[in-house]
Amino acid sequence: MNSTVTVVGAGIFGVCTALELLDRGHSVTLIEQFKDGDSRTTSNGITRNIRFSHGDDVWYTRSARKAKSLWRQLETRFSTQLMDKCGVAWFSHDEDGWASSSQKTLEAEGIPVERLDPSEGKKLYPSFGYADLAFILFEPDAGVLRAQKSVSTIRKEFTNCGGRYIQGRAEPNGSYLTVNGEVFNGDALVWACGPWIPNLFELSTDIKVTMQEVTFFDSTPEWNSPNVPAYSDVEDEDAFYGCGGLEGFPFKVGSDLRGPVFDPDKDDRKLSVDQLQICTDYIGKRFPALEDSIIVDRRLCQYTSTGDSNWIIAPLPGLKNQWVVGAGSGHGFKHGPILGNYVADLVEGKCDPEAKFAANDRPYLTGGWRVMYNRPHI
Repeated sequence: MNSTVTVVGAGIFGVCTALELLDRGHSVTLIEQFKDGDSRTTSNGITRNIRFSHGDDVWYTRSARKAKSLWRQLETRFSTQLMDKCGVAWFSHDEDGWASSSQKTLEAEGIPVERLDPSEGKKLYPSFGYADLAFILFEPDAGVLRAQKSVSTIRKEFTNCGGRYIQGRAEPNGSYLTVNGEVFNGDALVWACGPWIPNLFELSTDIKVTMQEVTFFDSTPEWNSPNVPAYSDVEDEDAFYGCGGLEGFPFKVGSDLRGPVFDPDKDDRKLSVDQLQICTDYIGKRFPALEDSIIVDRRLCQYTSTGDSNWIIAPLPGLKNQWVVGAGSGHGFKHGPILGNYVADLVEGKCDPEAKFAANDRPYLTGGWRVMYNRPHI
């Protein structure tokens, strides 16, 4: 039976959920508090890496593979390119570390992967420093998503197909919500509001919102995607990641150290001098030809993370037919389409919630697949 559903938050989790519910015949309203282009929006930013490696975690590995197939279907539907299949290179410092664990999982799942000698990095990049590396794990079928374009394209399709879109801040009020003076209750409410979840709801799950930075270095076209793979240096002390130039932006470097904890409603969004130096030092070490490149741009975003790095996709305690969806923990974007399908199934009662995504008290866990995510704070 078709129902009336309201989705709050037009980041990747929200737009994918809203479009999937609309495609299934439901009456859907999507609410976003910020105007187009506002840097505070959830899932902002130019690019996101899409890869299958998740250490020894099979669930996320399979989810990423399914999600890639759905991204390709969306490209066909929209007649536009959202993904570059440029591959992802993992720079491993340990013969038996995170990348090695990922290799075993990928091979068991039949996902293409190559273990390369560090010197072969010079075939992947115009300039490459590898003295500190044990090996490179290369995923040829992985790549880069055009993040901002993906979110806006999915949302546009949602409205073109009859979905209602409202710009305004939603406020929860028990069994219903209000936005711009209008009341919404309907058959189901989905709160996919990213870093604002802790400000809206008192959950047992400890959620930390941190400020993250990326830096864009001037580079020539040979450093653009898909000419070079995206990369991740998860075993480096400062945990770097990035990709080639794309969407008019040059080569990207970001440190995956968890930034300062902040409140998205109250705290200033200030770029860090320390982070700039960390990224500048890294690019000189790993990609020597870019050592003296000028800084073209720097951007801020936010991570919304749980203690065990699993997302939250769960019923809101004490409220009927209300769901909270978020805490991507720095690895959620690529899973957007498959996650939207899963949330739609929950709303329709077609499946039970995954226990790993419950809104309960979770210990802070490290090791295993979480090495990628549970980082020290700056």
